[in-house]
Amino acid sequence: MLIASSLINNFKNINNLNFTWGPGINFISGPNGSGKTNLLEALNILSGWGTFRSRARDCVNWSSDNGRAYLAAEVKHNTNLAKGVDIDLYKDLFGAGNNYKITAQISSQINLKLDDKKISSTDLRLIIPSIAFQPQDINLIEGSPAVRRLFIDKLCALYFPPYAKRLAEFKTIARHRAALLRQGRSVNVTDLPFANLGGYVMEARRIVLNQLRGNFENLLKFNKLKAVNFKFCLVPEIDINNNLQCNEYLLNLLHDANYINRERGAMRILAGPSHDDLKILVNDRAANDALSRGQKRRLVLYLIIAAGYLISSKLRTRPVLLFDDLAAELDNKNLKICAEALLNTGWQIFITGTEDLLPEFEKNIYAMA
Repeated sequence: MLIASSLINNFKNINNLNFTWGPGINFISGPNGSGKTNLLEALNILSGWGTFRSRARDCVNWSSDNGRAYLAAEVKHNTNLAKGVDIDLYKDLFGAGNNYKITAQISSQINLKLDDKKISSTDLRLIIPSIAFQPQDINLIEGSPAVRRLFIDKLCALYFPPYAKRLAEFKTIARHRAALLRQGRSVNVTDLPFANLGGYVMEARRIVLNQLRGNFENLLKFNKLKAVNFKFCLVPEIDINNNLQCNEYLLNLLHDANYINRERGAMRILAGPSHDDLKILVNDRAANDALSRGQKRRLVLYLIIAAGYLISSKLRTRPVLLFDDLAAELDNKNLKICAEALLNTGWQIFITGTEDLLPEFEKNIYAMA
């Protein structure tokens, strides 16, 4: 996958910007406030992930004549069609060497098109898989369990096409169950759908994490990093290969008298996907306690690269990586190690920074005013 060019019009503080991109590292330089992060956010939207944090209508430049922002990208897709894409709908658009155009019209919502045909964000994510890395992503180590669940959920949405829909359905039934608990009413009617949908989510997360773990270990060996006893797993730990699937685990728990009493007393859900957490250990210590800030950023970056390999093997296409301010809190030595790891992937990578801290690496350089 290669983003060949992009056009940004009336998006946040970018009035009109058109860049032709190259393979490998694309380094976007400029002073703070010049729109570097906004450019990455535009590419994030064009790959189906939406805005970083803003509401759609807040992305429109205040001087826009029609109250809209417009984004476009020319994309080269030179590998086989990713699994899960609607082949009948897009069969004339894909194949070796095909180029096509992705557009986004933004007003109160985001409307996506692929070669003038409407496309869902779910399908678009399978066509142009991307992963974004921002400075606050160090919260994968330091932040709440919700941050780590979101990271795994994004990977699951790419790895299992039905995942995003199933997760949304689970959240709906979980809200219904939580409301019944607050009202002191019976929740029996929600037991089976909660267990089935919740079990699907939990099982998908654990399958993806097992794949991610293998890619991460291979990445460490390939880059000849100093050996550490590194472990990560989703808790609670459930052996999904031991004749007990996650939906059975949840259903048994929901029918347990002790759990029923505790849930009624707390008047809130005490089990299921919303209680999953990614546990990360370094030499049997929590990574948050064992590592410095710079080491944590490097660990997160390697998790992102490992996730890219996971996506590449599943979707049979090269992912695009978006890194906002990669150099933050990394010394020159660790920055070079990370840059070498990125170059070794052979993927297209976008990096922003106020100055070029990687002068010895081959890259395409773009300046923001």
